[in-house]
Amino acid sequence: MTLTSTNTKGSCTEALYRSFLYRTTVHGPTEDWYYKTFLDNGEFGFGLSTVSLEPLTDCPSNARFMDACYAAGDGTSVKISNAICIFERHAGNILWRHTEVTIPDEVITEARADVTLVVRMVSTIGIRQL
Repeated sequence: MTLTSTNTKGSCTEALYRSFLYRTTVHGPTEDWYYKTFLDNGEFGFGLSTVSLEPLTDCPSNARFMDACYAAGDGTSVKISNAICIFERHAGNILWRHTEVTIPDEVITEARADVTLVVRMVSTIGIRQL
């Protein structure tokens, strides 16, 4: 999670800049709490608040983009172009390295790059006019 602060007209405002959320449902201790959940990003309209990603701004050049759809209030499907991007992020580090030296007259060295698969979607929620 990353917080950012802005100073406007003498008051400091903190805002959530980046967070990593996943769909989680944690129900209350009894059955009569069925309508309450601890964290369920579906309740906050993350789909409704999804914005289209811009190539080379939101996602790198090796990204592939996917469209997404959500159900509007009347049940019709609403399409959001370039809602999701998928790419490999190369950290420039090695994930592991191994050298085999127990074979007579032979040295075998192997290494694997540290590569992360990233699936990105941006949802802008809670915009506050200053």
